[in-house]
Amino acid sequence: MTDDFSIGALADRTGVTPNVLRTWENRFGFPAGSRTASGHRRFTEADVLLVNEVLAARERGVPLPLAVDAVLQRARQERGESVHATLVREFPDLRPQRLGKATLLAASHAIEDECLARADRSVVLGTFQEGQEYAQSRHRWDELARTATWSVVLADFDDGRESDPGARPLGASWPTGLRCAGSGR
Repeated sequence: MTDDFSIGALADRTGVTPNVLRTWENRFGFPAGSRTASGHRRFTEADVLLVNEVLAARERGVPLPLAVDAVLQRARQERGESVHATLVREFPDLRPQRLGKATLLAASHAIEDECLARADRSVVLGTFQEGQEYAQSRHRWDELARTATWSVVLADFDDGRESDPGARPLGASWPTGLRCAGSGR
């Protein structure tokens, strides 16, 4: 058999009818395959695997749009496609935007909160150039530590001797003076 094959062969290999595969392609752009000069769809073994992954996700109760999206995202990651490349491909008219510190902090906090709300065993890692920068957001990290399974902050804490023993970094002194302040359950 050749390296690529028709939609009928894809249907035979996956158990999904050609009409359903065409519907998926129209609705979700999946399976995309490739097109010959005459416009016929051609698929590969990789497409068979992707369709089977979608079917397996459906059997676990994942809604079709989410199953297709998850399989496509994983496939892009395996190809090494960056977030930037994905955005350029999906939104060709999108222009870069400069975001201020407040916006970036709000986005970071939203990501942290969402991860902690969804994760079974969450780990939160923060890095600061200097201990004083950590001190300015310590209240946030105290809250993260109460919610996360494990939270770690890396910073240059100078000599590691704060007046508050609860704020004292944990761990050994590293050659650069970098220390770790951590909390775990």
